[in-house]
Amino acid sequence: MLKTKLKHTITLTIVSVFLVLSALSTSLFSANGATIAMANYYPDDGGTYEFVDHFLEQTTAVNTNTTVSISIDGEPPMPMAYQGIKNEIVPGDTVARDWYTWNITVPAITTPGKHTFQFFRHYYVWQEADQYWAEFNSHSTVQTFNIGNPSATPSPSPPPETMKPAYIYAVIAASAITAFLVLATFTLRKRTQQHNQTNHT
Repeated sequence: MLKTKLKHTITLTIVSVFLVLSALSTSLFSANGATIAMANYYPDDGGTYEFVDHFLEQTTAVNTNTTVSISIDGEPPMPMAYQGIKNEIVPGDTVARDWYTWNITVPAITTPGKHTFQFFRHYYVWQEADQYWAEFNSHSTVQTFNIGNPSATPSPSPPPETMKPAYIYAVIAASAITAFLVLATFTLRKRTQQHNQTNHT
C-alpha cells in the first residue's frame, strides 16, 4: 500500500514539473477550454521605440477559421490582416518554424510614455463527438511599450561664433573704417606734398 502511494506521488510530481516547465517555455493564449500554440509578436513587451506604426502577431499553430484583432491603449479591437505562413527564426529562438502571421499598420504612435496593446482571437474547433463547430475566444495578456521623449535627445550644436550675423557686421564695419582711414591718410599725405611744393616755388 505504501509503495503504491509512493508511486502515485512520484508520478504526480513528475507530471506537475512537466506542466510547469511547459508553461514557462511557451507563450500560451488563455481560452474557454482551449489553448493556442507558442506566440511571437511586435513590439516587444516593455520595449522602447521612437515610434510604432505596425503590430505583428504570429503563432506556430492555429484553429480553423481563426481571426485576430488588436486593442491599442484600451481602444476597441481592430481586425488584423492575415499574412500567411512565414518560415523564420524569431528573436529568442534557435529553430526556424512555420509562423502563421497577422499584421496591422496604424498611424505612427509618437506620444511619449507608456502604451498598451492586447491581441484577441476568435476561432472554431470541430467537435467530432457532437458533430458541430465549437466557438472559442481567446486573448493574450496586456503587453506594453514605451515611446521615448523627444526632448531627451540632444539639441543641435549652436553655429560657430564666426557665422553669427553680429560677427559679420563687425567685420564689415571694421573693413569700412580701415578703408576710410587709409584713404584719409593718403589724401592728407598728398595735400601735404602739394603744400610743400607750393612753398618751395
